[in-house]
Amino acid sequence: MARKKAKVGKDDYRKLIESNSYYVDKTLLIEEFLDNDAEVTLITRPIRFGKTLNMTMMREFFDITVDSKVIFKGTKIMDKPECVKLMNKVPIVYLSFKSCNGNEKNVLLDNLKYVIREGYDKYYNEFQNKEKIKKTTMRFLNEIYEMLTRKKIDTDYEEIESYLPKSLFILTQAIYEHYKIKPIVIIDEYDNPFIEAKVNGYYNEVNTTLSTLFCETFKGNKYIDKGIMTGIQKIAQESIFSKFNNPSICTLTNPKYCDKFGLTKDETKEYIEYFGFDPSQMLSPDLFTNSGGMVPFAQSEEDEQPSYEPEQETIPDIVDYPVHKMEYIVDFIGAAPSPKSRKSPSKTRPSAPRYRTKPSRPKARA
Repeated sequence: MARKKAKVGKDDYRKLIESNSYYVDKTLLIEEFLDNDAEVTLITRPIRFGKTLNMTMMREFFDITVDSKVIFKGTKIMDKPECVKLMNKVPIVYLSFKSCNGNEKNVLLDNLKYVIREGYDKYYNEFQNKEKIKKTTMRFLNEIYEMLTRKKIDTDYEEIESYLPKSLFILTQAIYEHYKIKPIVIIDEYDNPFIEAKVNGYYNEVNTTLSTLFCETFKGNKYIDKGIMTGIQKIAQESIFSKFNNPSICTLTNPKYCDKFGLTKDETKEYIEYFGFDPSQMLSPDLFTNSGGMVPFAQSEEDEQPSYEPEQETIPDIVDYPVHKMEYIVDFIGAAPSPKSRKSPSKTRPSAPRYRTKPSRPKARA
């Protein structure tokens, strides 16, 4: 067998496996997800903890439209018969909000529209000329798809704000009516649109549209089986997501999924040894002691470094982690600061790894 390659920054599971790249097996995340009674799960981690890789892995495992037996051969999840029964048996709605950026409101809405269109494109042609879907559902589906596919020059942004909140709800309803199977909804980097809006000064203009989108998709949606989201921010249940207070939130300090993101000590040593190096010469003895037992995946050169200085340390209505993606509190990797320390930042900052650029210090609250 050809020796596996070390790939940095590759976050698509299928592409990683098919390129014969080294993969740290996190497939038991699937078993833990299925065993979790929560209808919706939010997992928050800093950047470079493998969130996107894990979400694409789950997508490939469940997706009813593909065949994934080859790319999961030899993984830990294949030793779990109850889980294997569901391989490629469940419809998946997978969206990544990573590209939902914009220096103004309409740019963000355009990018959000394109991302949701990708979710529609996966199933829309299959839905045509089928009698399985109710006429009313199909009518709404057609109206939304027409809006999603409209050329930018013809875009009516008031119409976008009207249709987007219901778009994923209608899609999950159509999928259920077509397959008679409730889909799993996966949203990666769910908080990126909120961060972009806050940083660029139009947060109050889009928060209703964005929060309603999540509420309509996950809160009381009888057409979905389960949902999972990843991001760096924790939802503030008492504020903009007051109608969406049902997710099970798993942060760095939560034992759920604790070994499924980042690298454990044994995984790190195994990785280093595979490529012919001595772990004792490369790992600091206190690396895992100071990092809560986990370290991040390698950082890609494509990772952007934040260049802005937020007006305050956290986005209103979203708590726990600062706007600039936790970079300033990362100490290969430390935990989020306590509420007390967030109110009164210390004069010193934990040192960052050499390959990271220190961002500017957040201003203390008045």
